[in-house]
Amino acid sequence: MSIEPATFFRGIVAPSLGHKAVIDLRGVRWVQPYGLVALAVFAENQMRLRREIEVLAPRIATVSRYMDRMGFGDVIQAMGGTHNLLPSPRYDHGNDLLELQKFASEEAADALAALVYEKLVGSDADLASAMYQSIIELGQNVSQHSGRPSGFAAVASTHGGSRIAFAIGDSGKGMLASLESFNFTDDEDALESVMLGGISSTGDAGRGQGLRTARELLTGRGGVLVAQSGVALRFETRTGGHPIRHPTAHVQGTILQGLVDC
Repeated sequence: MSIEPATFFRGIVAPSLGHKAVIDLRGVRWVQPYGLVALAVFAENQMRLRREIEVLAPRIATVSRYMDRMGFGDVIQAMGGTHNLLPSPRYDHGNDLLELQKFASEEAADALAALVYEKLVGSDADLASAMYQSIIELGQNVSQHSGRPSGFAAVASTHGGSRIAFAIGDSGKGMLASLESFNFTDDEDALESVMLGGISSTGDAGRGQGLRTARELLTGRGGVLVAQSGVALRFETRTGGHPIRHPTAHVQGTILQGLVDC
């Protein structure tokens, strides 16, 4: 099993064992930045409910070590949780990845974008610029819509280094609640409107273009932008938006992932 937007809630998390939230990853065969960020968002929500967090590591040793190398265990421990991930040595990964980390402001998101830019500019300056701007726009989205002071982010190269995947998420109130003054009917309506641009919880002129800008940057290079909030899940590609509804899969907050070939 891979932790992806359409499969995240299929037996991976079990939030209701008394005062304990068990994140059971034993059947996971692969995880991408979306999965790392989605799990961190879920864990933070459980922590706010005063539940103890326990992570059961993937049975596949390489996947367990990868999740540790990507910093997932450190994030869980920072929340007071426990895990049995196999330890992996930490070293400079070059352009391969950026560990799962928490960022606490738009300025921190800008610094994260700059770090990704530095990792990519030597091999593909155009891609580096597109990724830089996309991460800034999505990081600003966290501060504008979440109602939370911080979010999570991770970046990795996949498919033998031919694709870059990055994810940003928060455990906030989600798109629909943050835009309640617009009287949207449901999560899908709110998410689609934000993707089209011009909608912002601040109400300030000129704001609300972040997701649209990121979408145009990524899909313009043949990439994909995935957005998930509440029960709404939307894939944005060069051919347009593709909404998918998962009535039982409620994301408390918002998760965004970009995928683009190098």
